[in-house]
Amino acid sequence: MNEGLISSRYATALLNFATQNDEEKKVYSEMTFLVQIFKIVKNLQQSLSSPVVSKSKKKKILITAVGGNVSNSMDKFFDLLIENKRENKLESIASRYTELYRKRHNIHLGTLTTAVKTDPSVIERLKVMIEEQIGGTVEFTSDVNPDIIGGFVLQVEDYRWDASISGQLNRIKKELKQINKI
Repeated sequence: MNEGLISSRYATALLNFATQNDEEKKVYSEMTFLVQIFKIVKNLQQSLSSPVVSKSKKKKILITAVGGNVSNSMDKFFDLLIENKRENKLESIASRYTELYRKRHNIHLGTLTTAVKTDPSVIERLKVMIEEQIGGTVEFTSDVNPDIIGGFVLQVEDYRWDASISGQLNRIKKELKQINKI
């Protein structure tokens, strides 16, 4: 069976189950955290795939990876995954769950890149403005990149606003090259 199909089916089932148990937001938080953990702890997937590691150990590993205290829906989901020998698919299931949850709740991902650390109140005002424009919620991550010199670069899914000084300089450079070719 296709791995993407397996991930989608398990993620959809978990989303529906968590919704019925009124734990949808908690499970979203747990799955978002788990996606980050898989990126940081490279051998987590290997531990879950290992036939040497017992079922009870795998469950302890999963609960620890989520932070030690999991929702009832997540606890039962881990049992289901381990019983069906699908724990090795958890990384893609977690990723798919977060996608489905965001789609259901009209949540968009955004990244704000600035040359220096930005005050949280500025980020919050920007978030409110963007949410009014798109008619949904935005989850921001904030990055600092001194190479942009000043201003900001804001990316919300496929849309990118480059108001950085380095971006403006690059546009000017491109225009000058085109003028010189004529």
